[in-house]
Amino acid sequence: MDDQTLSYYNTSRDTSQVLTCEFVFLGKIYAENVSIFIEQPTVQRFTGTKAEIYTNLAKPVGVRRLRLDDLAHPRPSDPEVLIFGGPEGMDIQPGITFRADVTAPNGLIALTQLIRTDIVRFNTEPSSNKSSNNQFVLDGETEYKNQSFPVSQTLYNEDSPLSELRDAENGIVRTDSFQTYLMYKPEGDSIWVSLSLLEWGWTGSAIISETGAWSGGGSARGGGDGRETDTLPEWKNNFLYLPEEEVLQ
Repeated sequence: MDDQTLSYYNTSRDTSQVLTCEFVFLGKIYAENVSIFIEQPTVQRFTGTKAEIYTNLAKPVGVRRLRLDDLAHPRPSDPEVLIFGGPEGMDIQPGITFRADVTAPNGLIALTQLIRTDIVRFNTEPSSNKSSNNQFVLDGETEYKNQSFPVSQTLYNEDSPLSELRDAENGIVRTDSFQTYLMYKPEGDSIWVSLSLLEWGWTGSAIISETGAWSGGGSARGGGDGRETDTLPEWKNNFLYLPEEEVLQ
């Protein structure tokens, strides 16, 4: 009898299983029970820590300038954004900071993030709306920011969602909800599987004054500890490809 390899995806969370193997030898059918032990990844930690107030002038959601070069701080000519968290180069925390520790014999861990968004811009010209129509869509890359980590390392990542403020606008309102999945892929011919889910979001708005100065604020929700899940993330569109449509005023 030749040696053969049996491969299958384990969809159960049981760590021990009994497989019944049937084979034919000299015209007779034989059955044998095989007990197997399944090593599974263990999530030691998956957290999302939201930004806190840094000063009275730098709250978690607000209007700030993006730094476009290597200067220590943004310049007055740099673009203004409505943002949850702080742009790189400012002494403000990211909107949310992710950390994950997973115990497993081998493999990779990564994040997959879905977003449900609604962005309304009030313009001197026709207003516009960018929306996922109450559906969750992929937020960029399948592996968030195209990053994956050996399971032996701690995963660190962050997000500071933002919308750039445009010259012809009077104001903007943005509401996002996020589903951030902690994913695991063992070595070999395998797929990414879900380990944990973290839900969070933010709402922000900004208006421009008669003198051309932007001001804004908002709030964030969720974060904390992820919850165990084996449900795979699903989406039919990508935030990057959502159209911006005119809205009649």
